[in-house]
Amino acid sequence: MNPLKPPCMRKNSHAKQGAEEGAKIGAKIGRPLGPVGSGIGAGMGAASGHIAGAMRDNVENVLKPF
Repeated sequence: MNPLKPPCMRKNSHAKQGAEEGAKIGAKIGRPLGPVGSGIGAGMGAASGHIAGAMRDNVENVLKPF
C-alpha cells in the first residue's frame, strides 16, 4: 500500500466485487454436491475473488498516489 495515501482514500472496490463474483461462481460449481458443496464452493470462490481483487486494488493504490 502507498503510505502517502490515507486509508480513507485507498481503493478496495475490486476486492469487494471479486468476492461477490467469486461466491456466485463457486456456488454454481458446488451445486451438484448439494447445499454443503454449494457453501464450500461459495466460500472458496469468495476467498479467491477477494484475493485477486485485493491485488488489483493494491497495484492501483501504489501507482495512483492520489
